Amino acid sequence: MAETPDLSSLLDEAASLAARTTEPDGGVGDLRHFLGAYYRYMPVEELVAAGPARLAAVAAEHARQAANRPQGRALVQVSAEGSCSALGEQRGAVNIVTDDMPFLVDSITMELTRHGLDSFHIIHPQLLVRRDVTGTLWEVVGSLRDARHAHDEIAESWTHIEIDTSSGVSLAELEKDLQRVLLDVRVAVEDYPKMADAALRLTDRLETEGPRPPTETQALLRWLADNHFTFLGYREYDLVEGEQGMALVPVPGTGLGILRHDKRGSSSFAALPPEVRARAKDPQRLILTKANSRSTVHRPSYLDYIAIKRVDETGEPVGEYRFLGLYTHEAYHESIARIPVLRRKLAEVLERSGATLDSHDGKDLTEILEAYPREELFQISADELTPIALGVLHLRSHPRTRLFLRKDVYGRFMSCVVYLPRDRYTTAVRLRTQEILREALHGETVEYSATVAESPLARLLVVVRAKPGTALADVDTADLEARIVAAARSWDEDLAAEAARRLGDARARALLAPYAGAIPQTYKTDVPASYAVNDLIRTQSLLASGGTSAFDLWEAEGYVGGQPAAGDGDGVWRLTIYRVGTAITLTDRLPRLQHMGGDVVDEQP
Repeated sequence: MAETPDLSSLLDEAASLAARTTEPDGGVGDLRHFLGAYYRYMPVEELVAAGPARLAAVAAEHARQAANRPQGRALVQVSAEGSCSALGEQRGAVNIVTDDMPFLVDSITMELTRHGLDSFHIIHPQLLVRRDVTGTLWEVVGSLRDARHAHDEIAESWTHIEIDTSSGVSLAELEKDLQRVLLDVRVAVEDYPKMADAALRLTDRLETEGPRPPTETQALLRWLADNHFTFLGYREYDLVEGEQGMALVPVPGTGLGILRHDKRGSSSFAALPPEVRARAKDPQRLILTKANSRSTVHRPSYLDYIAIKRVDETGEPVGEYRFLGLYTHEAYHESIARIPVLRRKLAEVLERSGATLDSHDGKDLTEILEAYPREELFQISADELTPIALGVLHLRSHPRTRLFLRKDVYGRFMSCVVYLPRDRYTTAVRLRTQEILREALHGETVEYSATVAESPLARLLVVVRAKPGTALADVDTADLEARIVAAARSWDEDLAAEAARRLGDARARALLAPYAGAIPQTYKTDVPASYAVNDLIRTQSLLASGGTSAFDLWEAEGYVGGQPAAGDGDGVWRLTIYRVGTAITLTDRLPRLQHMGGDVVDEQP
């Protein structure tokens, strides 16, 4: 950001103010140079609005915090509301000084979000500094992007984020959690080359391990190491017989990244049901799924879990090589025809469907799989994928609502893919669908992603997770699908179905034809379709008789949205007035109703 005359004078004034509170001998060195580097990438209009006093105070406070930082240590300071903030009103602030690393800002703001805190006015200079062997700051050389990195200079990331602490968040707890996140970032970044190298070395090890090398798994490991996977953790495990049966025990000294530190036992594995633990002996060597915890680094997604079973010379599983991380942007957008394992699934789906790659159905199936949720595509087996792909192929010519379920290999979550006609997808439909699935599966948490493109079909992916230590409920897929179909049905469809049920198809069509497109949305919102049929019948009778008014009076326990509802107090009467021509004004209605001894509690014209 080139300095304009106004900005230059603003920083000159801020430097003059900062000189009154900053030690002249050490620290940042030239104050004006420091301020230029500190605020270099902030919008000019925000700096001007803040004014020189605030700019000086925030930068000086950050410099005081950074005065001494031992090598490899992150400094975290959380200040309560009322401390000086740079650009907004008085807010709390998070100040961090650490070695410059990837993923820092994303990981920090993720943790703030987890604490229910919004981030305001993020200042994030990447600076070159000089420190002595004790970590004492001697000088801020300049911006990392401008200056060459000399041998005695350290690349540091200084982060200032304003937060609203009025919610009562524990500042000590927040500092502790931010330190934990910064440690996760550090070990993941430091060990990243080792983890990528472990993936490549494992491809060679698999060549001699067991009776037959898993070539597609070897190809996948090479593909992951080629910028398609952000490695965050790696560890090897031995499969042993313990007091509670088979267990995966970490091999000391093999941990890298967020799995670097040795821990006794494997509580996550021991907590699984016996039938799931028995999968450890399953001959399927490659396991692609999701971990039970979210990433604290880069993105707040559940960690991708990649495990390759270690086998003896007879092919019997004796351990596991485990990688944790996140697939990269490239992995989500590369064609599945070039991705190991996925290309094999594509070939198997085409073979089982009887379609060739260059046939019409083959091209459609390929397009369906290319657009299928990529994380699901990695985890699902060809046996599970084939009926789904063929089902979606049929939906292209016969759009309707369909539900496809896939349970995680360890039974911890259920992936629910819902296809429905695009014009039926609304936020209300999504929310109803999520609740139906969560309730039916006895899930604890729900997350979703939706795709609404040019296709006549919209797709909703809902992942329902079980409470740790509990199992998801068994469900009847057809029954659950029927409930979602009903939730996604429009009011007009419900009206047509109810009319046909009560009157038969022919009479229902005759009743509804005059009102096609004429029923206002406010009426649809207030009156359920089942009650609307009665209103239309009364209206049709009134028009046929040549009369001008008709009435419908009935008693209900309560009144909710145009329909009777159970209540805990006195009953109410509902009066519907059907009228041809001019409306009856409220002034005409109320005195008559009050004269009859009634209190009007609601009115819907």
